[in-house]
Amino acid sequence: MEEDNTREIKYNPILKVHKKKETKKEDIKKEKKNRIITGTAVWTLLDDTDFTVEKQLEMLKAVDVEENRYLKNEIAKKLSGYKQQDLAKNKFNREEFIGFNEVVRKLLKSNLLCFYCTQPILVWYKQSRENMQWTLERIDNKIGHTNDNVEISCLLCNIRRRCMYSEKFRFTKQLKVCRVEEDKKSYKEEDA
Repeated sequence: MEEDNTREIKYNPILKVHKKKETKKEDIKKEKKNRIITGTAVWTLLDDTDFTVEKQLEMLKAVDVEENRYLKNEIAKKLSGYKQQDLAKNKFNREEFIGFNEVVRKLLKSNLLCFYCTQPILVWYKQSRENMQWTLERIDNKIGHTNDNVEISCLLCNIRRRCMYSEKFRFTKQLKVCRVEEDKKSYKEEDA
């Protein structure tokens, strides 16, 4: 007679069979460092209202006004950084590289809302590595920063997207999951 090697294992799926070791990590929050530029005379003249989205939109609309020249300089510096990034990666195309006016138009068109998460973004920001600072997000990472290849996004979304397909990432960021409470009576079995 052949011996049956089949074994039956019974378990309760509600109970956890294996408990993961809980490692206690101390909640060490790094203190955010202010950008070096915030110590300059210009930045000390700014008040808290200058860091609101409404005020920054207002300033962007009048970016050519003399009193907004520092905002203009901030945008130009960041644009210069994108140019250097494209040059370093051999993706720079002088004819197609996005210009200052196009960046301002895109910022205004976005109403300072991230393309992906639709959260407010900042043009002026105090902390370095501020998650909600504006960035030029390249839709196709194989191409440089061109007018047709960039959207305005927050730093957090820009970093998190990496090489994921842009529309898929946007869909997941804007997806809202809602729990629907259904009537429990519909799940009860009816007695005959």
